[in-house]
Amino acid sequence: MRKVALIKVYDGSFEHYKELKKTYSKDEWKEIYPNILEEIEKTKRLWNLYPQILIEEGEKKKLLEFLKKAPEYLTKYYKHLIPDYRFEVYELFSQYIIETAAKASNRRAYREIVSLLRQLVQIGGTEQAKNLMERLKAKYSRRPAFLEELAELRI
Repeated sequence: MRKVALIKVYDGSFEHYKELKKTYSKDEWKEIYPNILEEIEKTKRLWNLYPQILIEEGEKKKLLEFLKKAPEYLTKYYKHLIPDYRFEVYELFSQYIIETAAKASNRRAYREIVSLLRQLVQIGGTEQAKNLMERLKAKYSRRPAFLEELAELRI
């Protein structure tokens, strides 16, 4: 049963991960879990599973490091870090917004950036959002559509 569950975990099943965990005592799991995590870290194809496991295991520091490497998951998992790593999350949002803005070239992308700025404000990063907005307005002053979208955001 454990072997089948482990195969399913490596196929990306979080449900099987939880089932596999139940088959071990806490002491046994402490021996097994690092090996599973190491295997998943090697293959980036399971990155949708990786943060779920980190949350399940209470590995907030590793989750923060993961989000630094894969900021596209930030909007999905930042809530788990806010209590302990508030300012680090603000910084990750800021970096992600700057990177996203550098690639943006249409109104849809600009709206996504404004949405990220709104999220930053909602989690308490109002000052960071204001500073970012000013930087974006200055840097992309020749993109009227972007400026229009930014103007919609009232901070």
